[in-house]
Amino acid sequence: MAVKRVPHASPSLDYIAAVLSSMDGNAALLDAEGKIVAVSEAWERFGRDNEASLSGVGVGTDYLQVCRGAAKDSETAKAVVDGLVSILNGTKPIFHCDYKCDSPDTLRWFRLTLTPWRAAGGRVLAVHREITHDKLATEVQSRILRSVRAIIWNADAPSFRTTFVSGQTEEILGFPSHAWLEEPDLWTKQLHPNDREWVLEFSRKAVEEGRNHEFNYRLVKADGDTIWLRQVVSLVREPGQPLHLSGITFDISELKDAEERLKILGGQILKAQDDERSRIARELHDDIGQRLAFVSMDLGRLEYTKTESITSLLKAIGEIKTQVSEISRDLAGLSHDLHSRLLDSRGLVSASDDFCREVSARRDMLVSFRSERMPSNIPGAISLGLFRILQEALQNAVKHSRAKSVEVVLSGSPHFIDLSVEDDGKGFDPKEALMGKGLGLTGMEERVRLLGGEFSIDTRPLGGAIVRARVPLSAP
Repeated sequence: MAVKRVPHASPSLDYIAAVLSSMDGNAALLDAEGKIVAVSEAWERFGRDNEASLSGVGVGTDYLQVCRGAAKDSETAKAVVDGLVSILNGTKPIFHCDYKCDSPDTLRWFRLTLTPWRAAGGRVLAVHREITHDKLATEVQSRILRSVRAIIWNADAPSFRTTFVSGQTEEILGFPSHAWLEEPDLWTKQLHPNDREWVLEFSRKAVEEGRNHEFNYRLVKADGDTIWLRQVVSLVREPGQPLHLSGITFDISELKDAEERLKILGGQILKAQDDERSRIARELHDDIGQRLAFVSMDLGRLEYTKTESITSLLKAIGEIKTQVSEISRDLAGLSHDLHSRLLDSRGLVSASDDFCREVSARRDMLVSFRSERMPSNIPGAISLGLFRILQEALQNAVKHSRAKSVEVVLSGSPHFIDLSVEDDGKGFDPKEALMGKGLGLTGMEERVRLLGGEFSIDTRPLGGAIVRARVPLSAP
């Protein structure tokens, strides 16, 4: 590389030129007053290519004065001024500063390093190195960590004393980074009382056996709440260094909550199945079975009773026929509750209309139904899911809302099907209902989730309720 020099400069610049030419980066040498006495060709080329940054900053320029001028509008330039003055005064052995210097089409980061060069007569060496790759990698890592709510940390082994912890610890756990360094046993102290003994024993044994390990446990946050964490730990052995631990800790509280809800839902489903089987058994035994027994008794009397006339015989047969018709109708209703034949034969719209008419006829409630722009071919899973949601919503309205009227609307679009069930009843608190023991709202929400859709309830006490479900036609 060629090096420009001040005319009549000291002969030592020949030696300095060779050193600057061998450096990785854009290098310049400053005198004791902060003026540039030598620059590398890379420094000059960078200045030409970046007019907004180093243009005109060549040999003979007062670099300190240039930085002071830029410091009026730049905090970075102000920091460089302070750093350069401290190097010139001998109060600092080295100064680093990272700054952004984008080209028209590329994001770029550089690091300025200022060091005194005693062998060059008290001068200062300034080197700008591009660190874009490292900066972008760090930024990507930071974004990933922020998105997954994770903490990176290092600790001594086997004491588990924290030696480094990333900044996200304050957001996740409530403790600032310095707290973990100032209190060596903070992690041990904050372990949940029910987990402390086994976590410490498990961790000590893993370290003694020299193996990487991972586990789930609970920790008490700064505000006293409990959080579920997953700890992934690696044992690090560096030459000449004692064994230490490096790890990443994930916040898995939402996953644990989901697992707990799934357990509860599974239990509710089993209970609902048992309740439904019991209901059907009661219906068949106590109602259908008893009525069939009466029909059998009436037929037996006809068999052994001498009737006085054909008229009385026909009347008795007619009464039995009426009983059988009623039993048949009630059996059809029971079957319809289990699965609608209309849903298979005539589709979602007809089955929903029929069900609304049936509820309206059998209950003291006006149920109106209308459909808009519904597609002709709806996948079976979507039809069944929406029909079950409609059934559950209407049954809830009948049992709990004290509503006088309900409006049901099915509407289609090129990509979605929307169902709304609106009643004029007493309303309720949806959070309390979802946390309750019943399966109704939880079951509807779960059906919509499995179909890849959206579920919502708009309600308030004494204000009625609207149950809405939107399901994509491309649902799994």
